[in-house]
Amino acid sequence: MIRRERGFTLIELLVVLLILSILVRLSMPLISVARRSAQATQVISALTTLRTSGYSYQASTSRWPVTAAAGIVPAELAIQLPTGFPFVTPQYRLQWVVNQISNHGILRELPSVRAYIDEAELCSRTAGVLGGTRNLDVVAMCQGQNGYVSWSFDR
Repeated sequence: MIRRERGFTLIELLVVLLILSILVRLSMPLISVARRSAQATQVISALTTLRTSGYSYQASTSRWPVTAAAGIVPAELAIQLPTGFPFVTPQYRLQWVVNQISNHGILRELPSVRAYIDEAELCSRTAGVLGGTRNLDVVAMCQGQNGYVSWSFDR
C-alpha cells in the first residue's frame, strides 16, 4: 500500500498567492480614498477648533483677534486653543484672517479661517465636505498643485 503524505502541492500554493495578490490590488484604491478622507477630516477638525476658539475669544473680549500670517498662531488665540494644537502640519498651514467690510457705511470685522493645503486633491476633498455644511461661507481655491480653503464666520 502506497502512503501519500498530506500537504499542499506547489500549484495549489501558487493559486492561493495569485488570488491574494488580486484581492490586494483591488483594495489599494479603497485604502487611498480612506486615507484622503481621514486627512480631510483632520483639516476640518482643525478649522472647527480654530473657529470655536475665535468665537470664545470674541465672546470674552467683544473683539476679534488680529490677522496672523499663515502658520503663525495669533497671540490672542493661543490661550483659547488646546495645548499642542497643530497650526502647521505636513498637510496644511492654518491662518487667522480678519477683513473689514463696509455695510451701509458701518465698518464690520469679518474673520475667516484659512487652511493652506499642499495638495489640490486634498484641498478639493476638504472643500467638498465643508461645502455641505450649512450656515458657512466656504471659499475654496484648489487649483494646481496646492490651494487653500477659507471658512468665513457667520454672525
